[in-house]
Amino acid sequence: MRYPFEEFPRDFPALARSMGLNPLEPNAYEIVGRDLLNRAKPHVATAVLRKAVELRPRSAQARRSLAHALARLGGCHEQALVEFRRAVRLNPHCPRTAVDLAHYLFLCGGRDEACQRCEEIIEDHPNLAPAYCLLDSIRGWTPRELGWAESLVGRRSVVGSDKVRLLFALAQAYDRRGAHDQAFQYCRRANRMQKAIHGDRFCPRAHQAYIDLTVRCFPADLFQAKRTLGIRSDMPILIVGMPRSGTTLVEQILCSHPSVLGGGELRWVGNAAAALPSLLGTGRPYPLCASLLSKTVASRLAHGYLRYLRGSGKTASRVTDKMPGNYLYLGFVALLLPGTKVIHCTRDPRDACLSCYFTDFLEPAMAFTCNLDHLVAYYKAYARLMRHWRQSLVLPILDVRYEQLVAEPEPTIRELLGFCNLEWNDACLRFPENRRPVLTASASQVRRSIYVSSVGRWKHYEHHVKQTFEGVHLDSGHDC
Repeated sequence: MRYPFEEFPRDFPALARSMGLNPLEPNAYEIVGRDLLNRAKPHVATAVLRKAVELRPRSAQARRSLAHALARLGGCHEQALVEFRRAVRLNPHCPRTAVDLAHYLFLCGGRDEACQRCEEIIEDHPNLAPAYCLLDSIRGWTPRELGWAESLVGRRSVVGSDKVRLLFALAQAYDRRGAHDQAFQYCRRANRMQKAIHGDRFCPRAHQAYIDLTVRCFPADLFQAKRTLGIRSDMPILIVGMPRSGTTLVEQILCSHPSVLGGGELRWVGNAAAALPSLLGTGRPYPLCASLLSKTVASRLAHGYLRYLRGSGKTASRVTDKMPGNYLYLGFVALLLPGTKVIHCTRDPRDACLSCYFTDFLEPAMAFTCNLDHLVAYYKAYARLMRHWRQSLVLPILDVRYEQLVAEPEPTIRELLGFCNLEWNDACLRFPENRRPVLTASASQVRRSIYVSSVGRWKHYEHHVKQTFEGVHLDSGHDC
């Protein structure tokens, strides 16, 4: 089954040649497809990788790559699981493909099968770091397994991203055991190594300059002047905020309602903003070109977004878009779809920043999480932009405080559903039973009942972070 938002690139031959490949060779499709996926273009990658599988149906690697692309698209999870299983059947002796399958089973709620497969992989491949990391995510390590993981991380054979993942897993394991100094030391090592591998891709000054430019390009009078451009729809529900602020939990609660489908972290809005200059035929980049937005282009983009959501949501009347970074584009969204509901998740920034620091984010765009000073700078810029949107936008925005949600779930969920014009449904209180795939770093947390142990977690690390977090200048952590 093909999905309506898959797009085969018309310039595929040029893409292949730019990578030194012959576009007529079957393996070119697989290599280009993986490159597109690495560049956060899963909809295009999926179309290319389907062609790779069509040309080489018995290639386990091609099917594995296609499975990863499908996993990144909303509404394709069953087919992604089929492709992961096919890849394992085609190459049963590749332990990393087997780990991919076990990991995806876990993300889809198949905890028992994932755990069994992971234990079998470790029995056959006791030095495979990704399998150990996954096992800790699924059920936590036994003391013996923790000791083995510590010995494994010191081996010369464990390098690169495998070592980074293992260091993060050790940090989380010691955090759960209350050994906070050891946890922080492993976390610091993991982030330093992550930065060494991927480079220092975040510049606080450049990011602040981008936020300043966005504020200047979206003054309040722009929305009044262009109020007739967009179209109105109840379908999109945007969930935004700092990473690790409760966005996945809020989406899991909402999509437990029968009228809502969880779209996950969709890239459509950011990609559309990046494409806006070419659509307008201007050399002015986004956001400088926002004032040039015409009714024709706005209508085309708005309808395109709704088609994309319908492709993900099938028959759902509401579809969530839980890309936390969409807070950068709320002005753009307001011009396209002025009726869009926006749920803004907030959390004590000290807890949010610490949680980011302890999380193994794989995407280059999350490079700011490897440095506590950068995290604080990112938070301040985010808070400033959210204050601007509140003063300028006509979009309906609901703040959901993580601390309030976990302390008083039912009244907060009732407010959340009322804001989205949804009737009460008891299933929203039973969100851990929702077996939908959760592809974010919070996958294991949203399978559990609500807990409050993460509130004030930063205090366990106060002597490590106090000086850095003083720059946040907040009592409650909610200044936006």
